[in-house]
Amino acid sequence: MECAAPGRYSLHQSIYDYAHLQPAAPETIENYLVYFSKLVMDKMEDHQALDHELNNLLAALELADQHEYEDLLIQTVHNLHSFLMSRGLYNLYEKWLQRAAQHTRNSGGQTALARNLCHQGIVKLRMGQYPEAQSLLQNGLEVAQQQKAEEIEAECLQNLGNISYYTGENITVKELFTRALDSFRKLNHKDGEARSLNSLGLVAYEKGSFEQAIHNIEQALEINRTINKLESEGTALTNLGLVLADQGNYSTAIERHLEALEIFRELGNLRLESSTLDNLSYALSQLGRFSEAKAHSERAL
Repeated sequence: MECAAPGRYSLHQSIYDYAHLQPAAPETIENYLVYFSKLVMDKMEDHQALDHELNNLLAALELADQHEYEDLLIQTVHNLHSFLMSRGLYNLYEKWLQRAAQHTRNSGGQTALARNLCHQGIVKLRMGQYPEAQSLLQNGLEVAQQQKAEEIEAECLQNLGNISYYTGENITVKELFTRALDSFRKLNHKDGEARSLNSLGLVAYEKGSFEQAIHNIEQALEINRTINKLESEGTALTNLGLVLADQGNYSTAIERHLEALEIFRELGNLRLESSTLDNLSYALSQLGRFSEAKAHSERAL
């Protein structure tokens, strides 16, 4: 054994190479796959723990694909959604979603297919490929409606709303977020409810309705704190900072951005840390704190 990092060990390369050449017994493969599938399920929100296991997880997915453990592959790829999205591993996630989709079509699982289409759409959305995202999400929505899969339906509506928001389709954006909010509330899906409220807050903010924006985002923030959804809590905090800064309340805006920054650093989410640093830099510059603003702006790069 060799120490690869604190608390992390690996086989010596020669032993690894020898073991790799030996055929594995079917029960060994199954035990390996079940172990890492359970690990992902248990650690879905512990992204730093999954960081350490990424290579092992990818090896497990390859084995599951190769040996046609369809249900296990589909479920594990689904459970990796939050982690891979937070780490910006969009191309990697898209690859495994497409492989899982093939197994889903083979097994005829329409609800799993709806979820897969929804997640593929979210990946395309994050990559800025809006037409492809819209098509995938619309297809996912139709399959979800046919299967009466209400949670997936709400998720598709939420992300179709995100596309409308990013592309400036103001006619549909509020309707889509409101439909998603109603569905999430019906399902008592608190995470989804908070995301829809946060989105409606941003819509109100864009229209200059600052008080309504603050009301919606603060509701989202309260829910996220109740359910201990740290990343979403950080997002709500930095969105509050945006609204407060546009109201001229720069000092409070800075406080909210700093709270968000602490969360994103704790989670290791570099993408959200960077955007929050930019927002923080703007608020500091408005108070004439230019050296601090420059330092944060440079860190965001």
